[in-house]
Amino acid sequence: MLSVRPKVAELAYHVYGRPLHPELFEVHAHRKIERDCYNLSVDITTSGHVIRFSSDPLVLTEVTASAQHPLPQRRCLVEGQLSKTHRESLNYRESIVYDAQFSVESVPSALFVQLQEELQQFGAENSIVHNFDSSGRISMGGFSFIHLQCRAQSVQLKSVHTFPDDHIVVKSISSFRIQEQ
Repeated sequence: MLSVRPKVAELAYHVYGRPLHPELFEVHAHRKIERDCYNLSVDITTSGHVIRFSSDPLVLTEVTASAQHPLPQRRCLVEGQLSKTHRESLNYRESIVYDAQFSVESVPSALFVQLQEELQQFGAENSIVHNFDSSGRISMGGFSFIHLQCRAQSVQLKSVHTFPDDHIVVKSISSFRIQEQ
């Protein structure tokens, strides 16, 4: 199966107050974590990631995907284009506190190659990674890396998605925390 990144200019993020059907995405890597207070599902997809955090009965889903990707509108709490730097915060039904920071960085060619090679060497136990095929324009394919830090009542995810055709790196830090009632 050929897995090539879309153009970075097409990227958008969405946050849903519900799960999304897995059939909506082409998943290249998957990780699931179950804790007493929450379940976490993390997928690396063609254009970024899908993170689903659930603490019964509530679910929050963060998606980075192409703006052309057909996604539902029902219970979409937040959406926007990925550009330069953006922060998002949400207190979902006074039960789950969600915070995210996204950044899109242009990197010089030589530094981009070095960064991608270093990321590929950093395969930690609490991470998921995927190497994408080359688009054909240059020999290097994109790379996705998501590091998970899971605690008893919270989780923080640091992601890096590379787009070699444009020498762009998309970074995000997302956290989900169960608020004490």
